[in-house]
Amino acid sequence: MVHDHFSKQSAIYKRFRPTYPSALFKWLSSLTEKHELAWDCATGNGQAAKDLALYFNRVIASDISDQQLAEAESHPRIHYVKAPGEHCPQISDHTVDLVIVAQAFHWLDAAQFFTEVTRVLKKEGMLAIWNYDWAEIDAKIDPILNRFGKELLQSYWPEEIKKRAKPAEIVDAGFHIISPPKFNLEVSWDFSQLRGYFDSWSATQIFKEKNNTDPFLQVAAELENAWGDLNSKKVVKWPLYLSVAKYKG
Repeated sequence: MVHDHFSKQSAIYKRFRPTYPSALFKWLSSLTEKHELAWDCATGNGQAAKDLALYFNRVIASDISDQQLAEAESHPRIHYVKAPGEHCPQISDHTVDLVIVAQAFHWLDAAQFFTEVTRVLKKEGMLAIWNYDWAEIDAKIDPILNRFGKELLQSYWPEEIKKRAKPAEIVDAGFHIISPPKFNLEVSWDFSQLRGYFDSWSATQIFKEKNNTDPFLQVAAELENAWGDLNSKKVVKWPLYLSVAKYKG
């Protein structure tokens, strides 16, 4: 099933989404015998594709959104293509060393996706799926962030957001699960950057469309007070939830 909740705010998404830790890509690349081709499925603006290109000779980065792809930075090793995550005809059978889905698996039809992954992966090729949830800053700010995302916006999150890759369906698709190390996303942001991050959320945009107002205004004063100097930077962290598996072929 095709979903596109991010074309409208594609520029905001590019500017205010946190980047993934470089150690994650170094570790993933260590799992593959060869580094000829990686597929970044549902690449968005190519955020993860750029890191894959450090380790793989070629990266195919696919997405359904023209607007998101238009925000992607060109790179000699990355080939951006418009395609749904469940079927990327630009990739030949059994040619891919690593497939990743970064913060996007919940938008995909799982059964169709796993069928496509087993088509494109080489025997003993690797699959990595990850997501992150709520930001963590400090004891004063975190309760406000949680109330904003989990309570105020609760009914505005698309139902698919709750979906995670299940170990059983990964195994049933012909994979052997590997236990990964722990990784966190971490940035140093001022208050305006945090607000921009909130604006990149699908739930925020849905709230705006339905209510003709910005939900952030309902917590802005309280959050500003908890933050203090709005120009000061704070460390923002997100735990990364990572599923990694080897294709048995």
